[in-house]
Amino acid sequence: MSESLPAQRAAVSWKPLLKWLLFTIVLIFVAKYGYRQWQQMDFSAVRWEPQWLFVAIVLYFIGWIPSAWAWWWLLHAAGQRIPFYPALRAHYCGHLGKYAPGKALALIIRAAMVREHGVSAAFAALLGTVETLVTMATGLLVLIALLPLVLALGDASALVRLFPVLKMFLALSFVEQTLVSLGVLLLAILAAPLSARVLTRLVRRISRRYNIPIGPAGSPSDAVLKLNTRTLLICGTAATVCWVVNGLSLGCVLAGMSLPPTSLLDPLLWICAVAGATSLGFVVLFAPGGLGVREAVLVALLQISPGIDASLAVVIAVLLRIVSLLSELVFAGVLYWFPVKADRSPN
Repeated sequence: MSESLPAQRAAVSWKPLLKWLLFTIVLIFVAKYGYRQWQQMDFSAVRWEPQWLFVAIVLYFIGWIPSAWAWWWLLHAAGQRIPFYPALRAHYCGHLGKYAPGKALALIIRAAMVREHGVSAAFAALLGTVETLVTMATGLLVLIALLPLVLALGDASALVRLFPVLKMFLALSFVEQTLVSLGVLLLAILAAPLSARVLTRLVRRISRRYNIPIGPAGSPSDAVLKLNTRTLLICGTAATVCWVVNGLSLGCVLAGMSLPPTSLLDPLLWICAVAGATSLGFVVLFAPGGLGVREAVLVALLQISPGIDASLAVVIAVLLRIVSLLSELVFAGVLYWFPVKADRSPN
């Protein structure tokens, strides 16, 4: 037993190094590709309209309000009575924590900021985990649902290079692609009760790993172990609104470069691109803020549009990252400096 302890410690110490190594490799690959495309971009042909970029910054903030509401609703459903504004404030300030490897710092910031309102920090982090997982899972479902319509816009070769498995999907007709997507969505809905059980097990596992007390049966903290289909559908609906508004934010970035929609399907591409790129960037835990991964997926999806080539897609992806970061810094700063006094009165 004592001989295995050093080996376990060595394995643990190697994990952060491995994460940073993988992140560095991915970032170098994406950066080199982006730099080559950036050099080919003719910026003199771009007619900038900065007012749309300001609108994109505001919309990015508004886009995450439904997710903050879902977390607040979960807290209320579990008996944690907290006003919405402190939850929104904590949720949005927590966005800055996603730039740390593993993204767990985002939940820690959230939990710490609602603690003064009488909410257990560990419990808030657990429910934050539930909301984040549902939001990102919804983003993947939005990607799957819209993919057949988006692929009808134009060339998907860049996306296939990034995800070779899509060759089989592209070999299908539009009707067949639609049926496959609808089948996946129907399966996801039917699997909601099972997903609730799996999510409950995951929460228990996290609580054991990080020594987070769940609490005795009947206590408010025990409510997190009673997730059901209704909970997932409510949070999923809020997340869908989140992805729609974030897609409009991307549309404003395009408008800021004088790239108006050329088709009625373009807004669907924006929503699909943002939801898919952000969710897949979240899945890759070693990438802080999905950096590199999100941009790679976004560039591949944007090139489906006939009016966007690789160099233009790279510029749009970088600009969207700048817009999102500025929105997080500005609105997190505003929300942080305007707190509300904690209500210590009994519920």
